[in-house]
Amino acid sequence: EKAEDEWAEEPAPAAPAPPSSPPKPKSPTPSAPSPPSALPPPLLPPQPSVPTPPTKKAEVAFQVAMRTVDDDVKFVELLTKAAEEGHHKAQLWVGEKYRYGHHGQVKDEGQAIRWLRMSANQDNDTAQEMLASLLKDRGEQNEAKEWRDRAAANGNLHA
Repeated sequence: EKAEDEWAEEPAPAAPAPPSSPPKPKSPTPSAPSPPSALPPPLLPPQPSVPTPPTKKAEVAFQVAMRTVDDDVKFVELLTKAAEEGHHKAQLWVGEKYRYGHHGQVKDEGQAIRWLRMSANQDNDTAQEMLASLLKDRGEQNEAKEWRDRAAANGNLHA
């Protein structure tokens, strides 16, 4: 019987174990409390807006107008051309000319508001303040306050 047992098949070796999967992450264990989150940055006053830079054509027209300030007709003509090209300073000046009747310009509040509003919408704080003043004089208190607030936010000390 022993001989039979010697020739008996040996049990096949056990199949290798499948590769073990990585260990499961342990659930977080309570640890020391985390440090308090960073404090929010301090509130800063609103930063002034910067007026829209004029186009080269508008800037050239404005500079030429500034050199003709002694000739009222030519000055207003060139200044208006620069304003029409979108130059915010020229728009302010044209609005001022219409408001006060400077340089031979006839006073016209409607035109003054038109030109000052164009400049003010380009964040010219002086135009915003001047427009606020003109609107206040006309009894348009709500819009005047809005423009004065914008002028102040943009750094106008007179607003």
